[in-house]
Amino acid sequence: MSIDDDHKGTWFIEPRNRQRLDHYGNDGEGWDDDGWDEEYAGPVYKAAKTWLDNEYGPGLFEVEVGEKGHVEVSLTSAGKKKFGI
Repeated sequence: MSIDDDHKGTWFIEPRNRQRLDHYGNDGEGWDDDGWDEEYAGPVYKAAKTWLDNEYGPGLFEVEVGEKGHVEVSLTSAGKKKFGI
């Protein structure tokens, strides 16, 4: 995990089982966007968001799964206020 110094309160995480959209289900006919969302991005998002909400409280973090499979976690304005950033 690394902290983005330009955007304090933002972390980029690289899961071990990271799945890239541009490699997912590519059988020569293109990417499987729906499969990637359903089988990778959606479950990763849900797991991260659920854990953060349960551990720290709801509404403090935003979670995004990028097309390269990295997870970006950012503090919301409420989270920045709570953690003094």
